[in-house]
Amino acid sequence: MQIRKRTLAAFLVAASIFATACAAEAPRVASVLDAPVSAAQTPARNGFANLYYENVQQRYGDVIYAQGSDAQKMDLYLPAHAKKPYPVVLAIHGGAWATGDKATGEVNPEMEALKYGFAVASINYRLSSEASFPAPLQDCKAAVRFLKAHAKKYKLEDDKIVAWGDSAGGNLAALLGTTARVKNLEDKSLGSPKENSSVAAVVAFFPAVSLSNYPEILRQNGIKSRFSPAESEAYASQYIGGKYDPQSPKVKAVNPLTYLTNDAPPFFIMNGDQDDIVPVQESKALADALANAIGPKNVAYYVIRGGSHGGPAFENPRNLATVFAFLHDQIGTPDTLIKMKTKR
Repeated sequence: MQIRKRTLAAFLVAASIFATACAAEAPRVASVLDAPVSAAQTPARNGFANLYYENVQQRYGDVIYAQGSDAQKMDLYLPAHAKKPYPVVLAIHGGAWATGDKATGEVNPEMEALKYGFAVASINYRLSSEASFPAPLQDCKAAVRFLKAHAKKYKLEDDKIVAWGDSAGGNLAALLGTTARVKNLEDKSLGSPKENSSVAAVVAFFPAVSLSNYPEILRQNGIKSRFSPAESEAYASQYIGGKYDPQSPKVKAVNPLTYLTNDAPPFFIMNGDQDDIVPVQESKALADALANAIGPKNVAYYVIRGGSHGGPAFENPRNLATVFAFLHDQIGTPDTLIKMKTKR
């Protein structure tokens, strides 16, 4: 009988390889999605794809959400054929905190939310060439406060704002989720000071977390880094505003896990197992820590088999459907595609 019990236990452990961990103290594993063949064979993009969206009733371009920089603007999209008030996705583009724009294909995954009845606010923020941390995060917080202050005007659900970003934007989205109560990271002089910057949920695609030596970790993973060690260090140094040292307080300050408490919102995390910029260990470490802090039921972690650092696999509607199912379960947002009258 004892042998049978051990055999059954071993089988159950093995069967969990492709499922989300069920206990915070257990080693966390990821649910696995497959990249479409075309996506798996698509080389990493060197530039930004064109922005694509549909199911838009109205677009407000270059809305000023703060007064400190010309970068502090958002494009706000309201969905067609959707129920008001709208839950909101705050789209935070990537680009190593040094490049990128709110109106490029960097935010194409977030634009899928329009088909589910979300409004989408795609923001620009001060890049590292203009201001180092915490300025980019303070801009994101100002954008959240702006949306809450103007929720009635735009018919938004101010208690259902989802921070969604990829790569560097994923880092900022995760920081929004873990720093709501950190006063020294809030600059209310940027606008809407009566509001808070808490978000209802976070979606982080291949987020930078620890700013460890990514090229070396990727080498150990058997993956050639897209950036040289010097390039990777330069991006990190410019973001933190000082010489890069993985153990420095400035690096610790940009790590969302530095601020993690048990009142963080639900997190959805996704990365590709062939990521050549941010090692897969970053997403797993974030998911593990969150599962311990807020409970595994509030954390979803998916790995796209064959997926790289962005690209078509992360824009695939079937893969993105898992995001919206999670948001529906966690905060009560729509979970089905809207029947649109628009055509591609």
